[in-house]
Amino acid sequence: MNGQNNIVKDYDLKNAYELKLVYPNFKQHEPSLTYCETLTHSVTVDLFLRGIHTTQSSATRIQFESERDRTYAMLLLSDRTEFTAVIPA
Repeated sequence: MNGQNNIVKDYDLKNAYELKLVYPNFKQHEPSLTYCETLTHSVTVDLFLRGIHTTQSSATRIQFESERDRTYAMLLLSDRTEFTAVIPA
């Protein structure tokens, strides 16, 4: 049974589609971790309300179930001024 659980976890990690939210610095300070974490979480809630299921893997990263969902999310987030959504390298 444990082998099957590891296979599922490995599968999920290998097939993750990810977006990174890049938060700009303002004058002499950079956004706090709490600010980034909170705003990223609110984005995941907004996406969920539009039918896109995600997980938040860090304060600035969101994982998607499919490339289609990630592309749609990039389109939805393209007009936001608080951050820039990019596909991580």
